[in-house]
Amino acid sequence: MEASNNAERPPPVLVAALGTFGDVLPLYSVARAVSRSLPVLFVTHSSLLRHLQPTERSAAHTDESHDDKRTSRLLLTLEGIDSSPLRPTADALFCSAEEAAVLARLCEGRRVVGFNYFALFCWHAVQRENRRGNRCAAVVLSPCLAPREMPEGFTAAFRDEYGREIYERLERAEGGNMTLMTLADLRHWMWRLCMDDHGKLRLEVLGMPESIFGDDGDGDDALPHAATVLYLLSPALFAVPADWPPSVRVVGSAAADATLPDASSTIVPPLSLPEKPFVWVCFGSMPAIGACHFSWRCVGQVLEAVHRTTALRFVYHVPVASLDADGSPDDAATTLSVFEGVSRLSGVVDLSRLLGHPSCVAAVTHGGGGTVAAVCRAGIPQIVCPFMFDQQVWCKRLVDLNVAVDGSVFLSLLEGTSVVEAAACLSGLLGQLLGRSHDGSVCVVPPERRAAIESVGMQVRLEDGASEAAKVIVGLCGGGGRASEWVARAQ
Repeated sequence: MEASNNAERPPPVLVAALGTFGDVLPLYSVARAVSRSLPVLFVTHSSLLRHLQPTERSAAHTDESHDDKRTSRLLLTLEGIDSSPLRPTADALFCSAEEAAVLARLCEGRRVVGFNYFALFCWHAVQRENRRGNRCAAVVLSPCLAPREMPEGFTAAFRDEYGREIYERLERAEGGNMTLMTLADLRHWMWRLCMDDHGKLRLEVLGMPESIFGDDGDGDDALPHAATVLYLLSPALFAVPADWPPSVRVVGSAAADATLPDASSTIVPPLSLPEKPFVWVCFGSMPAIGACHFSWRCVGQVLEAVHRTTALRFVYHVPVASLDADGSPDDAATTLSVFEGVSRLSGVVDLSRLLGHPSCVAAVTHGGGGTVAAVCRAGIPQIVCPFMFDQQVWCKRLVDLNVAVDGSVFLSLLEGTSVVEAAACLSGLLGQLLGRSHDGSVCVVPPERRAAIESVGMQVRLEDGASEAAKVIVGLCGGGGRASEWVARAQ
């Protein structure tokens, strides 16, 4: 009976990812990397699970891709939350009460809980576990820079609410043992935990005091534990600011998992990839969240006009047309298939195979951290059209590295539905990236940019942010080893 109870114990690691695909896919890669050593429960929106595992219909299932078939059933379990991936932007919480209740339940009994900023409520649940005597570590796993900076005037408001004594303790904690919250942690990301909406959910969902400050042990009854923060960003593309706390690390970009489907089977109409150069155009989840102020038809008209003047073909990729909780498709995207030289690609696919194809000569992207890293990894130039959040940062950085050009003007023209002007602008930007023959059939990137692309690409290809993050998580679990060894110990 005892062996049976141990065998049924919950996975020691929980990885929770809320948000759109750019927020979820990198954490999915981390969960898979951890599962090579320890059992993991990965939770995200049910509608996204169907894209991660297209052959499965259930919201909770297991992954059996590992060599050790005897223990593979226990390695990676997926569970879905029936909520929309679209995040509210009016507050610092990014999480509904219903989602918070599910996350709180799933955090119980874990040794390590990894989560992105949109699932930040997990930190409170981890604090509850520790106060109950269940030792649990919190790890922030972020594929993007913090969605919001600390509001102006927050420091003064913090002192008024919590008192100068707490503030001074945070100052004194600087340079300490890195286990307690410091002033740098507060400024970088933990200020969100002190906002009223977090306090309200702490009280309603967890039955905890609204304030995060209380008895967390370690001889200090005021300061809570900090969390390890792992940014799944490329060090080759991003330099860590000097004022970031020592608990924060940039571990490298996390490439999308190789189990994702091949793009060649889902492009409509079929594209003869080996024959003619094409440009991959993708704005990530921006169309789905309503950030794109232009129509599908406008995009098709612009790309068709550029095709007629350059002979370049285009693959317009919509990772997911609808991000409703039920994952229902948006048929409006099918209008793109009627434009000359434009093929439509829908769904989540293995970008490494698509971007790495010899016929893919350039990319037009929204500038998401994972997307720009994937393009750099493939060794092709890109036009970055930033919409929001940290996309401006990536655009500037890539332009400075001479691996991209700024497409902000093109985006503004596209949003203004000026087809002629937008097409002329895009043609000009592609001309900066690609030296073309008279008929557009041969694309030769200028030597200086080609050298920069090859140098940056080599650095990004050497990164494995998912494995680096997995090492930290396994270490926090108190060891590691193969999953079969862990299961044997559990039994």
